[in-house]
Amino acid sequence: MRHESQQIGTSVRVIDGDPVVSSLARLLGIGVLALVGVTWKLWTPQTVFPQVPLVQVACDCPGWCDWVCLAALVTAATTLLFVGRRGLASRIASAGIAISLSGFFILDQHRLQPWAWQFLLLSILLSLADNSTVRRGWIWLTISIYFWSAVSKFDYNFVHDQGPTLVEGFKQAIGVRQTMNRWTESFNVWAAVVLASGELSVAILLSLRRTRRFAVWLAVLMHGALLMSLGPLGLKHSWGVLVWNLFFAGQTWLLFRVVSTPRSEDDAGSRATQPKGLISRSSNVVATGIILGAMLWPILEPVDGCDHWLAWAVYSARTGQLEILITSDEPPPSGPVECDQVLRTIDGVSGVYYRPNVSGWSFQELDVPIYPQFRFQVAVGKDLKRRLQLHNVQVVRWRRNRWNGKPTEERVVDLSVGNSSGPSIWNTQPRWINRE
Repeated sequence: MRHESQQIGTSVRVIDGDPVVSSLARLLGIGVLALVGVTWKLWTPQTVFPQVPLVQVACDCPGWCDWVCLAALVTAATTLLFVGRRGLASRIASAGIAISLSGFFILDQHRLQPWAWQFLLLSILLSLADNSTVRRGWIWLTISIYFWSAVSKFDYNFVHDQGPTLVEGFKQAIGVRQTMNRWTESFNVWAAVVLASGELSVAILLSLRRTRRFAVWLAVLMHGALLMSLGPLGLKHSWGVLVWNLFFAGQTWLLFRVVSTPRSEDDAGSRATQPKGLISRSSNVVATGIILGAMLWPILEPVDGCDHWLAWAVYSARTGQLEILITSDEPPPSGPVECDQVLRTIDGVSGVYYRPNVSGWSFQELDVPIYPQFRFQVAVGKDLKRRLQLHNVQVVRWRRNRWNGKPTEERVVDLSVGNSSGPSIWNTQPRWINRE
């Protein structure tokens, strides 16, 4: 592994570091710029969709805070793209990405998109750790994402709903989509199981050094199939999903394609390119601890100890359901969201329910899916209550059994009286920017 260095006293300043880590750093810069670019509305102080800060103190932050974070993020990502893994500039740029993303998350939980959470972790790793630790941390974080994403798919709802939808999208893309019947439905269900099993196999095979070459091609094939299913010829999903799949395929190729180098030589080469005197052992420990914590945190997702997306449960998150109760027969005032009218009775009160399509609203206005946590949807309910001048508003979540899909629990937050704090220690109040 070639590198140049200049002696400065008792320390060494590295001019060119590990080429793999440098390529990964540049890929991260490209990923940040590309994904922020295709979802740009989300990162501005927009008011078309409710913003929900992570902490309540941020509810009164002015819109210029978002612009400062955006300027810092774009500047840092651009710098990282050009310098790669070269000296102090790379670490400052990586820290800039981490700090600006953290600020964005505090201002609006909606920005905790899975790819943004991954980029935060990787930028922290690049800013703190030496090259050897970066490679190990990046490898095991990637494996853990594949693993937890696969585990989340062994779910009744995925196997019978989201999974078959992905399969139908792929069949549509290759021109073999057929009329639905019990045979095609059965095939789609089993294909969904194969998809989840394939992703789990990728995680396991990537963790074993001897099987990584095969696992890389399996992962690239899987991402290619997802791109076809979700792309313009298939389900026509948002560009954010497509770009993240491209990023994932690229990082997996860079991380795991070299498998023939003996471990001793690989480690020696990594150690040879470290900037001695710039990175302390304690910063490596901190970076490793953060990555390890992110890898283990999804264990708490089933008991609401970790958000669905932060646990990499992208296609099978058990989301909340937002409902608005109108006690008169008249529709609510015209608002930014289409409502489907259905008759129901809850707690002995007969009325007309309007169920806002908040997920469609999010896609329409911001080109991203809605944050699936119940607390976020409580805040969306409060925002709609004020926008549409409603009186009776309830936020309802149905718990579905993971193994049979049956609803097992109903959780209701009544927003009709006062300003309910909601069901979370985190903020459930919307942010008001330049509104009357």
